[in-house]
Amino acid sequence: MSWVNYYMEQGDYLNAAKELRPLADGGNAEAQLMAAKLFFEGKGVIQSDAQGVNYATMAADQGNVEGIELLLNHLFKKENPDTYATAKKYADKYPDIKKGVVGVIMTKCLLEGACKTQVDEDLGWKIMEGNDSFQESLDDLEFADKYWSYKVKSNNKASADELAEYYYQADQREELGRLQSYLLKKYSTTSAVEERANNGSAWAMNQLALYYYGRNDKGSAMEWARKAADTGSKRGNDIIDKINYIPVACKNIKVGSQNNSRYSIESIVLEYDRMTLNCVFRNDGFIAWIAIAPDMSLRYNGKMYKMISTTLPVLPERKTVSFSDVVQYSIIFERIPINASRFDVMEQGVVTYSNVQILDFPENGGVK
Repeated sequence: MSWVNYYMEQGDYLNAAKELRPLADGGNAEAQLMAAKLFFEGKGVIQSDAQGVNYATMAADQGNVEGIELLLNHLFKKENPDTYATAKKYADKYPDIKKGVVGVIMTKCLLEGACKTQVDEDLGWKIMEGNDSFQESLDDLEFADKYWSYKVKSNNKASADELAEYYYQADQREELGRLQSYLLKKYSTTSAVEERANNGSAWAMNQLALYYYGRNDKGSAMEWARKAADTGSKRGNDIIDKINYIPVACKNIKVGSQNNSRYSIESIVLEYDRMTLNCVFRNDGFIAWIAIAPDMSLRYNGKMYKMISTTLPVLPERKTVSFSDVVQYSIIFERIPINASRFDVMEQGVVTYSNVQILDFPENGGVK
């Protein structure tokens, strides 16, 4: 292939084609791919879609992903009715290719009926949700409009607002986060959200409640939260609880199953769906380094909390601690529905794992 590559770099497609043909006909997948491109483009050979398809198919049949994508792009462009069946054949054999170009083509066929494919929205969106470009595609408002219209319909909801409340009640945080991003992009100004709220949107009412709460205008926040709650919104009721919430501070908390006296949690502050651990590391005569693992999490009162920030460096960064230094640091957690309960601390290059047991809390703890 060295001469082929040389000729291709020089733009000498005629000699490149001469070198390629015996290699491609002999079964070399890379040569088959290059030959297909030359025939499709008519470089060094007489342009021939049939020959291009022939060599692209040879490469595809050997599992060459670029060959599969070249073949399908050509078929899709030509609106060939065999496009979807061909894509499915290769996707069934090599499932991972659905995460790339092949999945996008299959989705277009299924959603738009392209290439005379029978429309199947459920399957089309399922394939697209697993595609590597799905999240990026949601940034396009036109694409997002179609996706969320489908999700509203498939969940038997009347609107995206109602779907947002459903996701909230079901604690489907990932889906809710995506939908929130879409709605906030679609209604990107406070006036647009307020207009929607005045038209009866509980989602918009809740957004306004959070907007004013974040600006410490608790009166306006409570007004909108109550309006949302009056529509039956659980989120509205929870925002009311959040506005009325009084933080609970617990002192001198012990960490269960971690006996090293150098580590201690001095206090914990509970603020509705957030938990702040104020900790101390007391060195005992050795030069050490400390850092926080990025996936630190804990469980309390049946709820899961995931670290969102810390005053310590997060791995792979680290902080050097000399001799008898005392390091005070805080870790802030936010409640999310994940299955994890390990508290990970890195010190002197050694990972210490311990199940966190928060002791000496008030009975109610203030945690909602």
